[in-house]
Amino acid sequence: KIADDPAINAWLSKVEKLMQDSLGQHLNSAMVDMEKVFTDDGKVVEEPFMKWVPRYPCQVMLMAILADWCQKTEIALNGGGGDMEKIVVRCVSQLTFMAEKVIQDIGKDARQKLAQM
Repeated sequence: KIADDPAINAWLSKVEKLMQDSLGQHLNSAMVDMEKVFTDDGKVVEEPFMKWVPRYPCQVMLMAILADWCQKTEIALNGGGGDMEKIVVRCVSQLTFMAEKVIQDIGKDARQKLAQM
């Protein structure tokens, strides 16, 4: 029985830890890079965004988008909610950009990622 062998459990625990560390590093990097794909007023800049897409797995990109939204929303709400409109503009801009890109002539991998998000 695999569960009875502590060496296997220890190995699996190490693998799990490495996976978590790797995801954390990718998420951090994706969030830093994601700041470069927006203008100050929340609009998407095409070239940096399309360079960002192939750089990370879809799950990491989605986590980065969600974590970014959570951070910005929390900051806005703690500040009285005045910046919520900026967050909405940023989200709508990103969704509109991705929807428009999916129907254009882009690579298969990029199209699949954008469609999944």
